Amino acid sequence: MYAIIMAGGQGTRFWPLSRVSSPKQVLKIVGNNTMIQDTVLRISSLIPLHHIYVVTNKRHLQKIKAQLKEICPKENLNFIIESVGKNTAPAIAVSAFYINEIDPQSIMVVLPADHIIQKKEEFLRLLRQAAEAARLGYLVTFGIKPNKPETGYGYIEGGEKISFGFKVKRFTEKPDLNAAKRYLKDPNYFWNGGIFVWQAKIILEEIKKYLPSLDERLNILRNASSQKEGLKKFYSEVEAISIDYAVMEHTDKALVIPADISWNDVGSWAALDEVAEKDQRGNIMVGANIIDINSQNSIIYGGEKLVATIGLKDIVVVVTKNAILVCPKDKSQEVKKIVDRLKEEKTIKYL
Repeated sequence: MYAIIMAGGQGTRFWPLSRVSSPKQVLKIVGNNTMIQDTVLRISSLIPLHHIYVVTNKRHLQKIKAQLKEICPKENLNFIIESVGKNTAPAIAVSAFYINEIDPQSIMVVLPADHIIQKKEEFLRLLRQAAEAARLGYLVTFGIKPNKPETGYGYIEGGEKISFGFKVKRFTEKPDLNAAKRYLKDPNYFWNGGIFVWQAKIILEEIKKYLPSLDERLNILRNASSQKEGLKKFYSEVEAISIDYAVMEHTDKALVIPADISWNDVGSWAALDEVAEKDQRGNIMVGANIIDINSQNSIIYGGEKLVATIGLKDIVVVVTKNAILVCPKDKSQEVKKIVDRLKEEKTIKYL
């Protein structure tokens, strides 16, 4: 088995802690490890370290390399460097191309670098099960059972039941609230966690079938004088598209395996409620210089400065060296709007 870890995020959802140069995957959001360190450690008992490929960009490469050296100092992981982010389909196509060159019978596990999975042993068991299904030609995705009417996730509708799981009936993009409430009550609907397992040669065949323009660009890699030059030219020519749009919504080989793994994509500050330790009043407080009086169900993330709070309720406060965020928890998904505004106003120092 080989693992592809997608680590090209741009650092918007956890602003102001995450920035362009320090996106979520290189931060210690929960616990003592960064998120990419936890992602590698989680699979290291199943997949050899030299079979792990990290897809990232030049800006983040050295920071990620340094972090991974901390947890596996004697191993050299493999890196695929994107000259420009073009979503998941090109990254997966490139990874599958290189792995298929090494091992035509290879099984690929595709993982985001910045998700939390608390039930590690169950996750590894399901990866083994998914690998068995992949050997039969299925394109496997993990379906997370919804526990709330979430409008920020894509959904998968399961169809015919087979031994490994359910054939995928359809993928549904982020729904409105009424639709999300319906999906919550329907046992056939799952969150799309962005975790995939398949044979490298099978995903390449499906890319050729459903997105031939991407398959044609892989010839650039075959004919390039070096991997660096090949990747640069490849990424300059391919279109930006997700693997869901490019392949998974069209193929008849898609299989969803229900996964009860305590998964969380930590997509906003409010998501810490589900994964971080709380005090007796339901607060999450990170930082040595915090003084709080009678706050409830709030998230206070302090830096070097003293942060003093009184009587907050359901509020997020994040203090960094040059920026402070204050918002209600139920508005934390809108932090991206702040980042968009900063981009419009070209205030680079805050990005």
